[in-house]
Formats: sequence, structure tokens, C-alpha cells
Amino acid sequence: MSPTAESVREVADVVGGIRYGLTGAVSDHLAPGARSFMASHGAIFVDDFVRSERWAIAAAFARVEAEFATDKVLLATAKVGGWLAAQRGDNLEAT
Repeated sequence: MSPTAESVREVADVVGGIRYGLTGAVSDHLAPGARSFMASHGAIFVDDFVRSERWAIAAAFARVEAEFATDKVLLATAKVGGWLAAQRGDNLEAT
């Protein structure tokens, strides 16, 4: 069974999320305080990935965002983005 383009993209998206997390961890170690930057920018990326229905990378970035969250708002945003990605947009309606 050969891989499909969709499965290859999903793996690449997960790797991209891992890379973002590692970059954030190293940045925070080298420049303390970088975690709020990573969390706030992660939220922007998660939103974009959810809108484009790239569930694997949205979930990966949401996990990174949650780890780097520096306040309750960023943590809540990460949890919502992660939930949306986990649900894969199935049966969700805009209100």
C-alpha cells in the first residue's frame, strides 16, 4: 500500500508542529521570555490551520501553544484550537 498525498502531508504537518515546538523551547532557553511570543504566534497559526482544515498541524501547534501559554487567555485559546483540530471540523456550525 503506497502512501497517499494526504497521508504524506499529514506526516509533514506533524513534523512541522514538532519543529515549531523545538524551536520555541530552544528560543525560550536562549532568550527567556520568548515563550509568550511563541504562544501568541502559535495561536495565529492554529487559527489559520483550522480554517484550511489542516487538522494534524493545527493539533500539533495547539499543543505547543498550550505548553508556552503565559496566561489563561492563551491557554484557553490553545485548548479551543486543539479541540477543533481533534474534532476535525466534523459537524461544527458557525454561530
